[in-house]
Amino acid sequence: MNLRPLFNPRTIAVVGASRDRSKLGNVIFRNCTRFGFRGKVFAVNPKAQRVEGQRAYSSLTALPRKVDLVIVVTPAAVVPAVIVDAVRAKARSAVVISAGFGETGEQGKKLQQQVIAIAKRGRLPLLGPNCLGIVLPHLKLNASFGAGLPTTGGVTILSQSGAIAVAEMDWAASKHLGFRAIVSLGNKAMLGEVDLLEYFAADPGTKVILFYLEDIRDGRLFMQVAQRVAAKKPIIVLRAGRSVAAAKAAQSHTGALAGSSVVTDALLRQAGCIVVDTMEEWFNLAAVCSNAPRPKGNRLAILTNAGGPGILATDALAGTVLQLAQLSKNTLQKLQRVLPAAAAIHNPVDVIGDAPPERYAAALKILAIDPHVDILVLVLTEQLTTRSTAVAKAVIAIARKSKKPILTSFIGGAGVSAAVRQLQKANIPTFPFPEAAVKAAHALVVGTRPSGLPIRILPASLAPFRTHENTAVGEQARKFLSAGGITVLPSFSVKSADHAVRVATRLRFPAVIKLDAAKVLHKTDRGAVAVDLYTPAMVRTAYLRFAKKFKVELKKPESHIVIQDQRSHGVEVFLGAIRDPQFGPIIVLGFGGIYVEALRSVTYACAPMTLADAKVFLERSKVWAILRGVRGQTFANDSLQKLIVNLSNFIAVRPEVQSVDCNPVLVSHSSATIIDARLTFIKI
Repeated sequence: MNLRPLFNPRTIAVVGASRDRSKLGNVIFRNCTRFGFRGKVFAVNPKAQRVEGQRAYSSLTALPRKVDLVIVVTPAAVVPAVIVDAVRAKARSAVVISAGFGETGEQGKKLQQQVIAIAKRGRLPLLGPNCLGIVLPHLKLNASFGAGLPTTGGVTILSQSGAIAVAEMDWAASKHLGFRAIVSLGNKAMLGEVDLLEYFAADPGTKVILFYLEDIRDGRLFMQVAQRVAAKKPIIVLRAGRSVAAAKAAQSHTGALAGSSVVTDALLRQAGCIVVDTMEEWFNLAAVCSNAPRPKGNRLAILTNAGGPGILATDALAGTVLQLAQLSKNTLQKLQRVLPAAAAIHNPVDVIGDAPPERYAAALKILAIDPHVDILVLVLTEQLTTRSTAVAKAVIAIARKSKKPILTSFIGGAGVSAAVRQLQKANIPTFPFPEAAVKAAHALVVGTRPSGLPIRILPASLAPFRTHENTAVGEQARKFLSAGGITVLPSFSVKSADHAVRVATRLRFPAVIKLDAAKVLHKTDRGAVAVDLYTPAMVRTAYLRFAKKFKVELKKPESHIVIQDQRSHGVEVFLGAIRDPQFGPIIVLGFGGIYVEALRSVTYACAPMTLADAKVFLERSKVWAILRGVRGQTFANDSLQKLIVNLSNFIAVRPEVQSVDCNPVLVSHSSATIIDARLTFIKI
């Protein structure tokens, strides 16, 4: 779909251009003409001869020439007829500002479907409806009802909220941030986030892409496109609806774990996006990614005049992709010559509190040419001899000559405000606190390199399992998983205490007795598992207790008392899979056992995976800190990786499977064994 007429129009028609200055049709028409747009803007209003001193036309087909962009600002009921007229007039794109569509209920949804059907038949790219419009500063065009025109720059913002888009324009003026485009997505009835991402990925004027998203229409496709784009241009995402409330009625651990926005954030990060929590962070990182040079690596040097902030900046590296640069011998020698004896020459470099601007500049020049340094953070605290404006001037001069990004944190209020303004005007990223500067450095690195965990194309689905139940546990779950080459430790249904003793004896003690019942998710909470059964008497007692306690549950044909060989040497991990409505099949890995939901210390990624993917996934997970080996211990990580691959392939080709829990998976020195498994199926 050709979106060039939409974002690079030469002729525009505003349908609904009003003579009344209080109405949106008039506001948008005036906005289109007041900031210096060099193209032609037509007013379309069948009830007016002139609007704002210009001739008005009765319809699009009455215009003297074809238009690139039609902006529709009419009552919703009239919009279908306007789009028909646009198709007849061979208009090349449209933006529907009008509200009253899918956001209002069933009647509005029908009207929206009607509009989109007309646009698709006429091959008319359509943005909206229910949107603010578009702003293109490089064309001096404000085709929206937002006020003003931001300065031109390299930031493109794609916002699902019109109010957020208005705030963007107002904020930009105070922060010296320039925009390539500001686009309000509205209802995304036709053009969505993927269409716009692909267009601005190819736009040479766009250096960084910002998304404000309340939902993602096709999460899987979005991530695949974003992964291609994010390796070249940073994508910074601010999302709404980030509550952690999970569905309490979830039928599986995996379902409960995936019931929050954490999974969406994790998958966006897998695609290479930078996910932020606040508007302030969103804009700050945009300014950094737009103005700072691209770092060649992740090695960070910190320059400070106070030990405390230097330590805080160093601590902020935890959880980022950054590492503290090891300064070269040559750099250390140079620093030793220009800094006083009390200074710290090892990274973080402390020029101490009495440092004049000359000392700061000398140290910064030396660090900027160190081949072991990719990115620099300069921290300044206002002290009697600091002269922050002179330091800022020196930083600006060095940054203009350096190919490495230099980020600053001038800590203080009125004393550093003039210096901060200097830095902002020179497009030097500056932050009130060092932790924020380090986080921005992390974003710079993440936003300019591949994520390392590919989002792979889904394979063809297999013939669905035949099951009349929504949940499979125990032996039934084991049989389903075995079809995917996944082995679960066998469990044996027992019908009497004597039978339980015979099975336990055959398995060799110790044994485990538990209740397999579809409705019992948390066995430990219900007292539905008994471990450390070392003798026949212990097995008999446990069986009789279960038979009495779970008398009601055991009346159901799918519920059983089962006995299992006890495995106890190793680390318990949780391995799960879920079919997400937005992102498709997902793998979940974390600490296992009874604390899986309480800890929620899990990692998410898209299925399917290769062995190489599984290795990266495992090493990024929270459990890797233990499974990598501590105090001489070793674990069968190769076996766990194969298990991850098999489960990822299983969920990828089984669209009828909603979730899979493998909990716990016992990872020992020699094997990775699934002790218990549960499947849930999508209700058809």
